[in-house]
Amino acid sequence: MIAYWCGYDSWNSPALIEDLENRMGYKNRQNLLPVIMGAKTLSAPMKLMKADLGEKKINYNNNPLLLWAFTNTGLDIDKNENWRPIKHHQRQRIDPMMSTLIAYTILQNNLADYKALVGV
Repeated sequence: MIAYWCGYDSWNSPALIEDLENRMGYKNRQNLLPVIMGAKTLSAPMKLMKADLGEKKINYNNNPLLLWAFTNTGLDIDKNENWRPIKHHQRQRIDPMMSTLIAYTILQNNLADYKALVGV
């Protein structure tokens, strides 16, 4: 069984798309959703994800790798109050947090369809 939607970082992604189609069973590209890694795309989902984490609506089971990535993540706020994740230091990794944010972005962008799919 595969997830209904799969979000991915749209930058330099042809090999990932090929793997998802050939190895993971995503034959319908409508289920593969690119997420642009910019403030315009990520700001609203980041703000909501922060609030939901604070209200304990998101359970990440205190996963140490995800917690480590969260602590490595800084915040860049532009003149329009848009948020964008950044690394505190260039050598630190934030990939697990970014994967979570991509999934959260896909969920928020498709929330009505998701609720209909699961019967909520």
